[in-house]
Amino acid sequence: PLPPDPARPVARARARAPAPAAAPGAASCNPAAAFEVMGCEIDMTDPVDPLWPCAVPGVTAMPTSNGAGLTLRIDMNAAPLASVPDGQWDILQVVGMTDGLWQYALNIGNSPSNDAWGGDANHTYYDAEAHLYGQTLSVWHSDMAGSGLAFQQSNALSSSGGFFEATVCDGSFTWESDTSPPTTVTHPDSIFQLREGDLDEDFYYVSFERVVWPQSSRTGSGIDPYPYLLFYAL
Repeated sequence: PLPPDPARPVARARARAPAPAAAPGAASCNPAAAFEVMGCEIDMTDPVDPLWPCAVPGVTAMPTSNGAGLTLRIDMNAAPLASVPDGQWDILQVVGMTDGLWQYALNIGNSPSNDAWGGDANHTYYDAEAHLYGQTLSVWHSDMAGSGLAFQQSNALSSSGGFFEATVCDGSFTWESDTSPPTTVTHPDSIFQLREGDLDEDFYYVSFERVVWPQSSRTGSGIDPYPYLLFYAL
């Protein structure tokens, strides 16, 4: 792993008992079981309103210090009550195309200061994350399991580009692409855990061509400018 981002405050050192190894392939988070689905197309070419005409509530574009890439803050408890009575989305899916990936092309996290390679800047214990660095996918446990590496796959995408789909829910992360069959990493306490009603712990963050933490200079390229988000209620 690369060293911590020098611009990031030192992440907390909260020791936890090591988590059992997360086993790829475990079944979890099945979008086919959803009773409600909403979609949201992103337009990364629009510097003013990249979310137009996205009608999914709770999706917010976050400003970044260097203006590079796009970070979205996603409230998983903002589903429209008319169609989802408890107001909670259970699954987030990030779908897109790539072309010539370079460095920090994608970062999905639990914390507003995730910046790849595990951990955050003391925002929350629940700071699991997944990121693409070039063609390599890495998935990291949260502080609840010591922020260790849960899973890593080189060549998670073709160097020439292609399709990817990342599926996230409480306790589970699944990756699929043109070159990778569906691969699932699970752990109930340390993989993208949601804690409904807790400040900063019922959100997911998705960054395209940069890491989540707005002050970080870690950026990348190679994501098609029109990725798509899908929200599922089970």
